[in-house]
Amino acid sequence: MLRAIVIPERYESILDKKETAAAIQNMKSFFQTRLGQELQLTKVSAPVLVREGTGINDNLNGTERTVSFDVMDMKEARVEIVQSLAKWKRAALAQYGFSRGEGLYTDMKAIRRDEVMDNLHSIYVDQWDWEKIISEPMRNMSTLQTEVKRIYDVLKSTEKYMCEFHSSLEPILPERIHFITAQELEDRYPALSPKEREQEITREYGAVFIMQIGGVLNSGRVHDGRSPDYDDWSLNGDIVLWYPVLNCAVEISSMGIRVDAQTLRQQLSVSGNQERLSLDFHQAVLSGELPATIGGGIGQSRLCMFFLKKAHIGEVQVSVWNDKTIKECQEGNIPLL
Repeated sequence: MLRAIVIPERYESILDKKETAAAIQNMKSFFQTRLGQELQLTKVSAPVLVREGTGINDNLNGTERTVSFDVMDMKEARVEIVQSLAKWKRAALAQYGFSRGEGLYTDMKAIRRDEVMDNLHSIYVDQWDWEKIISEPMRNMSTLQTEVKRIYDVLKSTEKYMCEFHSSLEPILPERIHFITAQELEDRYPALSPKEREQEITREYGAVFIMQIGGVLNSGRVHDGRSPDYDDWSLNGDIVLWYPVLNCAVEISSMGIRVDAQTLRQQLSVSGNQERLSLDFHQAVLSGELPATIGGGIGQSRLCMFFLKKAHIGEVQVSVWNDKTIKECQEGNIPLL
C-alpha cells in the first residue's frame, strides 16, 4: 500500500481522457454483468445515507470518522454517509427474500474523510458491494476459496475483454490465484511488516488471496485491522494483484463469510466492543433473524486503474485532491479528471 505519490518514470497514459471515459463504461458494464452471472447475483439499489446509531454502517477499523449531519425534517435522528455496505447487504438479503445460493450486488458510493491520499486512495470510494446467502454448513474455507476463484475468473475474462477493446493494453494476470493465510505469510517473512509481506508474496505470484485477517498472529500483531462485526476473521481475506505500473501490490477486494452469533460475541469481546451488542444490526445477528452469508467489496476505480494501466486513481474517477497531489501529478504527466 502506497502512502506517497509515486510518479512512474516517463509516464504517459495509454488512453487519452475521451478514450478513458469510454473504456471505463465498457469495463464496468462487462465486469458487473459477468460478476452477476458467475455468482448468481441480482443488482439492487443501495443507500448513500443510513441512520446514525443503528450499527448498520461499516466502521472499518474503528477509528475512521464518519461524515454525519442532521436533517431538517428528521429531528429524532442524525444520518451518516456510508463507509461501505458490509452490514446493510446482509439485512437487505432477508428483506428481498433471496434464497440460498442467490445474492445481490450494488453500486456503493462512499466518503471516507480520513483516507490518506496517494496513487491508490481517494476520499471518494466506489465499489461493487455483493452478498449471497449460504447455509450454515457452508461456513468453511472451501466455500470461501470457491467464491474467490469465481471472482478471479471474472477478473481474467474482464482483462481479456479490455485488451480486445484497445490493442495497446496487454494482459498481466497469472492463470491462477495463490492462497495463503496471514499467519503463513508472517512465518514466511518474519522480519517484514505486514504490507512488506504483501508486496513480496504478490510480486512472486502475481495474484494472491491473503486469508484470515483481523485476528492476532503468533507475533502478537494483526496483519491488518478488520471490523469485528461483519467478517468472521477465520474465514475472510483480501484479493491482491501485482501492478507493474507502480511496482506494488494493489488490494482489489476484501471479502469473507460473515459472523454468526458465536463469532460476533467472540470478536466483539476480543476487540473490546461489547457495547455494540445492543445495536439493531447486532441484535438481528444474535437472534438469528439474518441469513448466513458471504460477501465483499470490489473496488471499481481500482479495477479501472488496473486494467487501463493508469498511474493514479484520479485518472479514472472525479474526486478532490490536495494541492501537493495536483502539483506532483501535473509535473509527472498524470492527467487527473
